[in-house]
Amino acid sequence: ERKLWKQYKEASDNALNNCSTMQAPWFVIPSENRIARDYAINSVVLDAFQSMAPQYPEPDFDSAKYTVDSIS
Repeated sequence: ERKLWKQYKEASDNALNNCSTMQAPWFVIPSENRIARDYAINSVVLDAFQSMAPQYPEPDFDSAKYTVDSIS
């Protein structure tokens, strides 16, 4: 396998460069350290969610009519 390292590296770089897009980016995250790995993944996911700026939809009913007492 060591003899093929250069070819392996070129193939993996090629895959990352050609498959990662702005709409669907790929990330290389080292996994030797569990805490660092989890932090990196959480950072990527958090950034993606924040850039989406999700909004809750408006309810299609008058939520002011409902209280804890009226539901139980």
